[in-house]
This record gives sequence, structure tokens and C-alpha cells, in this order.
Amino acid sequence: MPPPEPPFQQYPAVDAITGSLALPRLSNAEERRFRTILRRAITKGYYVVDGGTEHQRAGANFAGRYVLVQWGCGTECIQAALIDGKDVEVLRLPQIPGQERSDFSIPTGSLGPHGLEFRWNSRLLGIPCIPDGMTYYYLLDGHHWRYISKNKTPEDRDEVP
Repeated sequence: MPPPEPPFQQYPAVDAITGSLALPRLSNAEERRFRTILRRAITKGYYVVDGGTEHQRAGANFAGRYVLVQWGCGTECIQAALIDGKDVEVLRLPQIPGQERSDFSIPTGSLGPHGLEFRWNSRLLGIPCIPDGMTYYYLLDGHHWRYISKNKTPEDRDEVP
């Protein structure tokens, strides 16, 4: 039996914010290219899902103060960004070892049917990777990602040997 996923409650949010969020500060060409998506994520909750559900909503949805926004980019990838609701910076998600990507893109071969694993009140992010059947867990520490562990993806955990 594979070990369970890291407990999200073990990595609590450091400081939560409530109320309206400021628009993100767009500091490079790639961020400006997606300015409408990034701004509407803050103002209207577009492409902001709550902990992996399909329900879009405005406000922080990751680590108490961040907006994790995800949008499609065709059949071979999704794109995602993290907007700091306090410092209004746009952050990239961590890169899975051995996977090539640029800026906001995540190859769809990386994401399993459950999508990104995250919670509003935790700094832990899980990225399922289909090719190796693992989920890679990263901790948001300030504005930097730190690798924590990897584990079987949820659909592989339920299999009987």
C-alpha cells in the first residue's frame, strides 16, 4: 500500500486575507499577454476554482492569500498562475522534474483527472503527472516553491495489486 498523500493541514496558510483583492502587477510580456484572464480572476473569479472543484468564485483559493487561476490553452496543455492577493505579484507554478514547459503552461500529460490538488487554508500544492503515475507535492515558502515529496496519484492509490 502506498503512503498517503502529505496532509494539507501540516502546511497551514501563514496569513489569510479577506475582502477585495488588488489587481495583479504585470511585470513582463507574458503576464501582460494574459492580463485579461489574470485581472478577471481577481475581479470576477473567472477560472478560479475552489480546491479542485469546478465551481468558480472570486477571492483567495490557495494558502489564504493567493488566487490560483487555471485556463485552457488547447488540447495539449493548461495554463495556470498564482496571484498574490497581498503583494499583487504573479507567480509561476513549480515545474515537474523532466517536464518541459514555459511560463504558465503545464502539459496535459502532467495532470491526471483530478487536476491540481490544493486547499484554501494550506500552502501545499499537488501536481499529478500521468506519465509516471505520481503526484508531486510542493510547498509555497514565501514566493518560492520547495519540493516536499511525491506519491502515487489518487487513481493509482485505489488499485489492488
